[in-house]
Amino acid sequence: LEQLFGTQGLFHMADPNNAGVHPLAQIVIMGKYLMEASIRNVMRGAVGSISERFLTDGVNKNVAGFFGTILSKIGMMTLSIGFVLYYVVPFMPFLYFFFQVGGWIKALFEAMVGVPLWALAHIRIDGEGLPGSAAMNGYYLILEIFLRPILTVFGLVGGVAIFAAQVTVLHEIFGLVVSNVTGFDQNAASSIA
Repeated sequence: LEQLFGTQGLFHMADPNNAGVHPLAQIVIMGKYLMEASIRNVMRGAVGSISERFLTDGVNKNVAGFFGTILSKIGMMTLSIGFVLYYVVPFMPFLYFFFQVGGWIKALFEAMVGVPLWALAHIRIDGEGLPGSAAMNGYYLILEIFLRPILTVFGLVGGVAIFAAQVTVLHEIFGLVVSNVTGFDQNAASSIA
């Protein structure tokens, strides 16, 4: 089962000795084992499909084709899950940070184009206060330009911290999940208690 589905990463996550490992690294390790298992299964499925073509015996041909198809399907399933855990999840904080920085650079260019128009908007002083209603959007743009870098860094640090806290809670309860999935011995638990 460990070779077929790559469950070794799950058991590493449930190991109490790995409680100090960063949660994002634990998820990457789990994705790594799933990717390795999927590559093995896809290769075994390809061997089964190829051997189906060269076998002449009807029973062996059907068995090779059946196991080749099953292994290929399991391989593709674990490949998609492993790809998300191994590549996409660790990349997400960078993507959010990257697009926030891109939005900030866009706001800088927007401000460079809009500053002459903003200066002209100060000529009209009808309404409340000196800037008037026409120039208020320029002040909002300046506020955005100054606050966005600070809020982006706080958002990145806060997002990683909240993610780590959530996975730490998942790590605490994951031992129950693994013991229930792999079988729970009521007699052994009652003798320990």
